[in-house]
Amino acid sequence: MSQFFTDLFTSIFTPGPTPSLIVATNASFACLQVVLLILLITTYSIHFLVLSFLSAGLWWAINWFVAELTATQAAEETKKSSGVGNLRPGDD
Repeated sequence: MSQFFTDLFTSIFTPGPTPSLIVATNASFACLQVVLLILLITTYSIHFLVLSFLSAGLWWAINWFVAELTATQAAEETKKSSGVGNLRPGDD
């Protein structure tokens, strides 16, 4: 467990989405959804339902962005390893 927190702390200084940062983000949003559900049940306030939808939308958007970023990085690695695009103009 302490290894996870060490990885999480070092991932803050690493560019791009790291697995420990993604897990921590998803766990935080899951806990937030649980808290909002409990508050909705105890208070019957529609505000917590709206906040839950907003939180779910943000959670989905963050995961979508991470997936797009990962796909873009993989495509760049593939392009870089195949040698396509490494030529400068005039290097025929």
